[in-house]
Amino acid sequence: MNADKLTKILEDHRKWVTSDGGQKANLWRANLGGADLREANLRGADLGGANLREANLWIADLQGADLRGANLRGADLRGANLRGADLRGADLQGASLRHTKGVKVFLLGAHSGYVYRYKEVSYLQIGCIHHSLEHWLENWKTIGEDNNYTEAALHNYGLQIQLLANLKWED
Repeated sequence: MNADKLTKILEDHRKWVTSDGGQKANLWRANLGGADLREANLRGADLGGANLREANLWIADLQGADLRGANLRGADLRGANLRGADLRGADLQGASLRHTKGVKVFLLGAHSGYVYRYKEVSYLQIGCIHHSLEHWLENWKTIGEDNNYTEAALHNYGLQIQLLANLKWED
């Protein structure tokens, strides 16, 4: 997407967010790889399936944004607001999530992962496996066995998933 078109979309979206006319940003499947979106107001925007690989989203407001299936590999999301964003199927591998609001990042065994809430449901991604936290709690052992985890790893994952289920959210 060219810079002029993106600037126009962001300005119209800013107006929409502040109830000053404008239009909600529709960036569904947009190619925004490497884009400089520092401090952008993308609250409630449609970014489903968008390529945001290596994008700079430092301190961006993505609250309530639709990021389903978005490619956020290597994106800089430090300080971004992701509260209520729909991250189902999003690829956050290698993304910088330090001080991000609405996502809790952790190391679980040999895998990195994250937990987030969308419409009062908590979701957990461990490595490349993504389910609701409720599904993980009910099926962690089967998921681990299907992925050839040792008994010791299964036990450790089960305990850690239960701890994640007890996280308190600041929303």
